[in-house]
Amino acid sequence: MIGESNEELKNSIYIGEAEECLKRIKQHNKKDFWTIAIALISKTNSFTKAHVKYLEYLSIITASNVNRFKIENSAIPSKPFIPESMEADLLDNFDSIKILTSTLGYPIFESFDRNFEELIINSKGINAKGRYIEDGFLVLKGSEAMEKTSESCNKYIIDIREQLISNNILKFEQNKFIFNEDYIFKSPSTSAGVVLGRAANGWNEWKNKQSKTLDELHRNKK
Repeated sequence: MIGESNEELKNSIYIGEAEECLKRIKQHNKKDFWTIAIALISKTNSFTKAHVKYLEYLSIITASNVNRFKIENSAIPSKPFIPESMEADLLDNFDSIKILTSTLGYPIFESFDRNFEELIINSKGINAKGRYIEDGFLVLKGSEAMEKTSESCNKYIIDIREQLISNNILKFEQNKFIFNEDYIFKSPSTSAGVVLGRAANGWNEWKNKQSKTLDELHRNKK
C-alpha cells in the first residue's frame, strides 16, 4: 500500500502478506496515508504460507535498505526458515517483483543509480554532493546544509527543511546541518534551496568538478 505525498518528504509504503487479499486491503482502508494498493499473486496459486512469509520478509528488508520510501510497518519480521531450493526459486520470483513494481512507476526495491556524475555545491563553508538522476535530484548522505535560512527564503523551502529536520533526515552538527541519509528531491532547485537556506537556481548552483553547471551539462548540450 503506497501513499503519495505532495511534499518533498518520502512517499510512505506498507508491505504485508495475506491469504485473502481484498479482505486485508479493506481492513487497512482505515489508514489514511495510502492511496494505491499493489497486489502480487501467483498465477498458478502455488504459493504456500511459507512462500509469502519469505517474500514479505525479503520485500520489507530490501525496501528498508534501498530507503526510497518511508516504511510504515511497525516491525521487520524475522527471516523464515525455508529449504535452500525454495529460497532460490523465491529469489527469482522477487527479481520479477522488482521489475514489475518499477515498471508500474514504483521503484520500491531499486537502489539509486550511482553512475550519474557527481555534482557539488561549495558555499560559505557548506559542502554538498549530489547526482541528477531520473527520479529528480539525489543529495548524498554526509552533505551539509546551512544552519539558518535567509530572510528572503520562501516558505516552501523553510517548510521542507523543517520537515527534514523533524524526520531526522537533517541532523544538526557543529553550526550546520548534515544529511543523515541519501535523499531525493523533486528538482535541482529545491535541493539547492534546502542546502543553501535560500531561493536558489539548482541548475546553476550544482556543478561538476570542472565547474560546469548542471544547466551546461544537461540543458545546453550541443
